[in-house]
Amino acid sequence: MNYCTQCGNQNRAYAKFRVTCGHQLTTPSATIVTQQKSTRLLTIGIISVLLALIVTPPLFGTIAIVLGSIVARHHPYQGYGLITAAILTLIIGSAVGIFMIGWWI
Repeated sequence: MNYCTQCGNQNRAYAKFRVTCGHQLTTPSATIVTQQKSTRLLTIGIISVLLALIVTPPLFGTIAIVLGSIVARHHPYQGYGLITAAILTLIIGSAVGIFMIGWWI
């Protein structure tokens, strides 16, 4: 539930206008832009997670964690999932890198 900034009354999550005062609660175009930004950030985060396994885990893992925390503001499950995947790939990628260095030495 969210609250109207005009009258302070509680609104349903999907409501676009407040029933009592008629105040517009969300702008549809702003919501669409936010969803597009979140989708873009999520896509970049997933690519960063994949790169963390292959290239430099600390760099791309950190990027994915930051992007996951930004996405989590609007889409908690996707954002926290990205953060979890980034941490796991950071650990796995670093372990593989350490193993490969030890193997070559």
